[in-house]
Amino acid sequence: MAVPDIPGQADSWVARWGAIVHGQAQQTPPPTLIDDPVFVRALETLTSVINLLTGLGHPRDKAMANEILRILRTKGHSDQSANIKSWAIRRGWRPEDAADLEALARKIWALRAKPSLSGIHDPAGRYQRWQADS
Repeated sequence: MAVPDIPGQADSWVARWGAIVHGQAQQTPPPTLIDDPVFVRALETLTSVINLLTGLGHPRDKAMANEILRILRTKGHSDQSANIKSWAIRRGWRPEDAADLEALARKIWALRAKPSLSGIHDPAGRYQRWQADS
């Protein structure tokens, strides 16, 4: 149950969960939160390799998320941070870990220049796999 004190404050929460709003018909959550198939495939890859019990708490898992998001930003994908948290929760992430992923995405897309991919193992190959799988 959510009781927003400001109109519109809980709209994203309602959309994420398909909540029942008193006096309105139940809304079904949108089937896709992120329309970019390459972006989705990259996040699916992240979800499959990290430990969902710890989220981005382990340094290697956070580094993996950082690398994936940097590759996407450098390749010109648009900022999806507004929907990443909801997407991650639907894929089994704990809400607090999904919020960490959203914060990391916001930080990367807030950079003035495209991030450097030096030091990231095979960014071109990883990106090609996401493209091929999407």
